[in-house]
Amino acid sequence: MTGRVVCIHLLNDYSGSPRVLAQVIALLRRNGIEVDLCTASSDAPGFLSGLDVTYRWIPYRRSSNRYLTLTSYLYSQFRLFVLLLGYRRKGAVFYVNTLLPFGAGLAGRMLRKKVLYHLHEASLRPAWLKKFLLAVAHRCATREVFVSRFLLDAESVPGTEALCVHNALSPEFGEAARRFVRPPVERGPFRVVMICSLRDYKGIPEFLEVARLLSPRREVQFDLVLNAGRQEVDRYFAARPATPNVRVTAAVTDVRPFYERASLLVNLSRPDEWVETFGLTLLEAMAYGVPVIAPPVGGPVELVEDGASGYLIGCHEVKRIAAAIERMASSPALQAALGEGARRRAALFGRAKFEQGILDAILR
Repeated sequence: MTGRVVCIHLLNDYSGSPRVLAQVIALLRRNGIEVDLCTASSDAPGFLSGLDVTYRWIPYRRSSNRYLTLTSYLYSQFRLFVLLLGYRRKGAVFYVNTLLPFGAGLAGRMLRKKVLYHLHEASLRPAWLKKFLLAVAHRCATREVFVSRFLLDAESVPGTEALCVHNALSPEFGEAARRFVRPPVERGPFRVVMICSLRDYKGIPEFLEVARLLSPRREVQFDLVLNAGRQEVDRYFAARPATPNVRVTAAVTDVRPFYERASLLVNLSRPDEWVETFGLTLLEAMAYGVPVIAPPVGGPVELVEDGASGYLIGCHEVKRIAAAIERMASSPALQAALGEGARRRAALFGRAKFEQGILDAILR
């Protein structure tokens, strides 16, 4: 039995990859495994805050100046590398979450530790950085875990053991979704929700355009929940005023109320800039019985049955997306059928499979 796992993640926020890592840490602690967590210290909380771990802080700060951000990033990896050399005489597995903490891969390789990479991303810029990070991961990893079959097929290489472990819901989230009873769809407005980072490549301009197209339909309302602080959100929308049917919410710790009110969840990521490798918000919404619209490429194809639990539509097809929303808003029967299909589909991505896959990857 592994006695200690050192988890490494660069930036603690409310995005998908730290959320999954928090689930992994909870799983390890339930199995009696000690966990050290190396992550960037920050004044803002995230999914990795307040966990039952020993924190080891690394310096990293984002900046509006990309050169300052790159300098901070490279320095953080040097400090991380030095920090992890302190495990030379300690038995530990290095669990590297995402490609970014390459200092951990290099340290693990030098110390001949078991190094597990949990890979979530396909779209990293610039291209040279992604090429470098992938080379380090493939060279240093004992084993690589990919969040979807799509990502495994795209990024794995011969000679490095690769596993596909689909993401799953946390026990608390899954139980809340299971117990939630959705009111009859005839009541209230038809509410379209998107939860994402504050980046254009996540499809925010397309979301606003769909809302504009449907602004004459007063019963159709739009909720945009962003993983960003209020000041950053206000600056963004000062130059991009939204139509009155859009409500914008800054980062929140609990997104479940949005799923409870949602009639539809959309993911409008631009595949030419950011390919969704899984789509955790899709799975969360589907568990609540909410149908979804998602890109017809990447991980969402493994989650969503087109026409049964939602629709696979490219983000640039805003008129087609708007038409699909109008059909659903006009047909409670269609909305209910898609919602039930979404709930059934989400049940296939069970907690037990995720936990067994992670434990197998770490312990064997």
